[in-house]
Amino acid sequence: MVSHLRGGQGLLHGWETVVGLEVHAQVAAATKLFSGAPTQAGAGAPAAPNSRVAAFDAALPGTLPSVNWGCVAAAVRTGLALGGSVAPRLEFDRKHYFYPDLPHGFQLTQRRSPIVSGGALEVPAPGASASASATRRVRIQQVQLETDTGKLSRGGAGGPAGAVNLDLNRAGTALMEIVTEPDLRSGAEAAGFVRALQKLLRHLGTCHGAMEDGGLRVDVNVSVRSDLASSSRREIKNLNSFKRIEHAVEYEARELQAAMEAGRHVPSETLGWDVAQGRTYPMRSKERLLDYRFMPEPDLPPVPLTAALVRELAGGDLEPPEAAQRRLAEEFGLPAALAAALADDPGQLGYFRDVAGAGGGRLDPPAVARFVTGDLVGLGRAAALGAAECRARLGPGACAELLGAVASGRISMRMAKGIAEAVLGGDARTVEALVEAQGGGQVSDAAAIAELCRAVLDEFPDKVALYRAGKTKLLGMFVGQVMKRSEGRANPQQVSATVKALLEPPP
Repeated sequence: MVSHLRGGQGLLHGWETVVGLEVHAQVAAATKLFSGAPTQAGAGAPAAPNSRVAAFDAALPGTLPSVNWGCVAAAVRTGLALGGSVAPRLEFDRKHYFYPDLPHGFQLTQRRSPIVSGGALEVPAPGASASASATRRVRIQQVQLETDTGKLSRGGAGGPAGAVNLDLNRAGTALMEIVTEPDLRSGAEAAGFVRALQKLLRHLGTCHGAMEDGGLRVDVNVSVRSDLASSSRREIKNLNSFKRIEHAVEYEARELQAAMEAGRHVPSETLGWDVAQGRTYPMRSKERLLDYRFMPEPDLPPVPLTAALVRELAGGDLEPPEAAQRRLAEEFGLPAALAAALADDPGQLGYFRDVAGAGGGRLDPPAVARFVTGDLVGLGRAAALGAAECRARLGPGACAELLGAVASGRISMRMAKGIAEAVLGGDARTVEALVEAQGGGQVSDAAAIAELCRAVLDEFPDKVALYRAGKTKLLGMFVGQVMKRSEGRANPQQVSATVKALLEPPP
């Protein structure tokens, strides 16, 4: 067997890397799994420490858990989209271990009966083309729901030296632990799987997938094997970037191979990843299942997950992003890049469909897609608005009316962006009123445009001479000057054609 590490480097001929993943995806829910406390997921700026903690999260005596069915629905949607099977009952277990950021002294998880079992995800092969055959099918072992821990940090302004701060804002937040079979064969494939999973989770709306703030964390299990021997399995915890996943797998695989060839025993351990040193370091020996003293959660009796309830929890379309992309290309004739941008964002995809529908077939779908995925996103960022708020302020009907005015030639795209900017800024006037406020729309009268163009050419005779001498890139300068004189109202296509005709008169 030959290594599948990058370019076949890192492991010698005869060894194969074996990788399985445990992905911890923070559920995109407004409240925690077993309490009504708000979550931080997707909320923007971090909340003040310990400001999002219910009594149950802090393990105060006498408090009881209450299931957040929105989190259950997210796990069901994710598992079904992966092709898995939903368990007949919803059950939880206590996993006991002591750590300062775990107030109860146990984690609520699903050891005996994960909510979803089975399924698979197709992952593009590293370095291969985008052909359908260049993929690896990675089997999913299970998807289970569990609670997150709090967070420890050292020091802080005004605090005593060596102090450790405990923030329970994250404690009790719902996690989906998505466990793969050991089907991956390199660090690049492991990173590719997490990319594909992140894309699916965002498409489903079940996880924001922000690795930088802990919303998606990955544990990798690495071993190596040859025809004659195999190594012990080593677990590397809490990797939160694609590069770290790839580099950690490659490093540990090389270490395991070297140990096997030297005849050294390498114990099963839980490791961390030192980014600065580019190497793993031991954290603790691998726990046995017995160490956790699993037991059924007595305060949460099993709940049957009937077929009708599963259908209700699954909700709408579970179409994977790749299938949505193909359908967009077929239905609207969108180029691959635009279809992919829409398919990756369910909110954006729904908004595009609503705008196209409100246009009644009069709008050019690629033009709508470009505005929705590009111009509107940029305007929203400039206005410091989230994507959902941006789409809410410029509703699908208003957007369709705006783009319809551009398509009819009544206003320019520049004017349309100005109107959209005003709406996003809080202007309550209608699109029609905003068009009228700018002087009634775009100037398309040929005589008026020709007069503007002649005035500009008369103002810059030296530039006219340079253009006619071969410096044709000056056309853009002339068009810009005409647009400036018209306060952006002149039809830019007509301006360009008119200036060019005046500069290049027929022989």
